[in-house]
Amino acid sequence: MHYWNKDNFEGLAAIAEDLRGDDFHTPIARYCDLRQQGLRKPALLVLHEFVSASKAWSFQDRRTTADRLLLMWQNHPFVHQLLPQPLIEGFVRLTLREWSDDEPDSAEALRWTGVVFGDRLALERALLIEPRDDIARRTLITAPLNDVDYATRHLI
Repeated sequence: MHYWNKDNFEGLAAIAEDLRGDDFHTPIARYCDLRQQGLRKPALLVLHEFVSASKAWSFQDRRTTADRLLLMWQNHPFVHQLLPQPLIEGFVRLTLREWSDDEPDSAEALRWTGVVFGDRLALERALLIEPRDDIARRTLITAPLNDVDYATRHLI
């Protein structure tokens, strides 16, 4: 059933298992379960509920949740359905913007802004603050290579 997308579905199941049982992350676990089953519409409804509920959370809870989700996304590179556009726009972007405004010298906020939104200046600033940040360093190094790969994708 999973054919070429097997890694994505197995990763969603593993992430759901990891997140289950935590009040803040239970809706994301449900989203992962539903997406893993191929139920896109119900999964996105759960995600919209999560985004709406997160607006009432404290900044610290949103920041912790965003950091955890982005770290899971980074650690599961084949799970391309973990961060759909509604989650990025309704939760991740807003949380990272507030985090950057609240802590302008936060290497983590700059790193995630650079990784998620392709902001190379944010990655460079993150590395100036925290030179040992492997995620920022790897992303900054591979970005030009990914650009070449994308630009030449039709040549093969």
